[in-house]
Amino acid sequence: MNSVNDQTGAIDALAQFITDHSALITSKGLTPATLTTTLTAAKTDLMTKDSTQESAKTTLKNATLAVEAALAARGMEFSSMIDLLVVALGKTSNEAKQVQKIRKDLRAKHGSPSSSSNSSSSGCSSSSSSSSSSSSSSSSS
Repeated sequence: MNSVNDQTGAIDALAQFITDHSALITSKGLTPATLTTTLTAAKTDLMTKDSTQESAKTTLKNATLAVEAALAARGMEFSSMIDLLVVALGKTSNEAKQVQKIRKDLRAKHGSPSSSSNSSSSGCSSSSSSSSSSSSSSSSS
């Protein structure tokens, strides 16, 4: 598939050819102005759609960066809350162990047994598997 620049360059070259050879083209029963108008419309359409696509790419990139930053920040909050609850509940209590298991299970899902920024941030907003899965795919983009 041709690139947008290749296609618009070819359109420009064909339009110039039509302009340079307008007498010959007219003698063959074609109207050069109609041909160049069609080419101009095609080029404008292509460039508009390309601009829309490039804007969407930038928007997606920025949104991905924002999600990754939010995951990291919320992950730190999540980990701090786990620590706070463990201390408040008494580190050796059953309840504290249940809270610690939530963090451990989350880390295990993402293959980082001790990394608090990676694993905690991956599911800080929710411990459901769908949230974790979407977080995982967002951060790998």
